[in-house]
Amino acid sequence: MSKISDIEYKLIPSRRGNQLLVTGGYSYTKVRADYWRCSSKSRTLKCDATINLKDGRIIKLNRRHCHPPKKRKENTEALKIKYEVGISQRGRKLLLIDGYAFSQIRKCYWICSSKFQDCRARLQLNEDGEIIKICREHSHPPRKYTRTSEGEIIRLYK
Repeated sequence: MSKISDIEYKLIPSRRGNQLLVTGGYSYTKVRADYWRCSSKSRTLKCDATINLKDGRIIKLNRRHCHPPKKRKENTEALKIKYEVGISQRGRKLLLIDGYAFSQIRKCYWICSSKFQDCRARLQLNEDGEIIKICREHSHPPRKYTRTSEGEIIRLYK
């Protein structure tokens, strides 16, 4: 381990909505407030790389990775997608994007609210409400929706 405080890093959202610390092409998962370990560590891959932070600066760095760095692509396009939030007629929270409605299934995970079983459209939000991951592969055309004066979203039928 070496004491290094001038190494730059950035925090990015993970696919699950948590934070990853990224430096030198490697990503680290938060274990405690000041301790991060290589995010590639698993039962089969015993990577020993760790980082200790203090006041936002790296104070200890173990660079003993047993694997090459991953080629990570940032999903900046997903962060730019705008959506509307509303309430369905049944009182559930809905997100509207391009005429498609998404229903919340877990805290940060949403799926297309249509009842088509083969629709693969889904999205994931981070804690700030930004879309960090999205699949826009709908198997059906968009439906028509309108918003009432109370903010309720109503599906329009023919």
